[in-house]
Amino acid sequence: MKADVPIPIHAFLPAFTPRDSKTNNPQNRYSDSQVYQELSSNIDSRIMSYTKEPFPDNPADLSNPTTFRNSKVIRQWVDDLFDRNGYRDRVEFNTTVELAEKVGEEWVLTLRKAIPGGDNNYWWQETFDALVVASGHYSVPNFPLLPGIIKFDKHFPGTVQHSKQFRTPEDYRGKV
Repeated sequence: MKADVPIPIHAFLPAFTPRDSKTNNPQNRYSDSQVYQELSSNIDSRIMSYTKEPFPDNPADLSNPTTFRNSKVIRQWVDDLFDRNGYRDRVEFNTTVELAEKVGEEWVLTLRKAIPGGDNNYWWQETFDALVVASGHYSVPNFPLLPGIIKFDKHFPGTVQHSKQFRTPEDYRGKV
């Protein structure tokens, strides 16, 4: 399999560009999250906590009596951290880094964000002293090239899916 080709970057930034929302479009390559409705962590909440910012003793997810937390509880904890400590303006969610370039002693990042509820992407650049790449090794789906899989996918469009596309068991109820 080949990596996605880069999305063309607008010549003048900041800029708005039309968003192509087709499922297999490279514009969606990193925006599709692995998080689904009933996902829970597989790590004890004490390990995920910070010393001065532990997870709540009484998690909102009472159906899960373990020390694992539902994704909604984790997301709320992260949101609360930013709000409580006044860092909301220092984080950008649902944004992709489309280009990272070292220019002199600084890093210039070209960023893209899909406008919620709209048909446009917003592009801009920001400059930083340092860059940390922490994308995780499970963030980009890998489809093994099995004999006949391409032919099968063409014959039955949408049936070959990566686990990253899983959202709810209802999508598979009554199917083999």
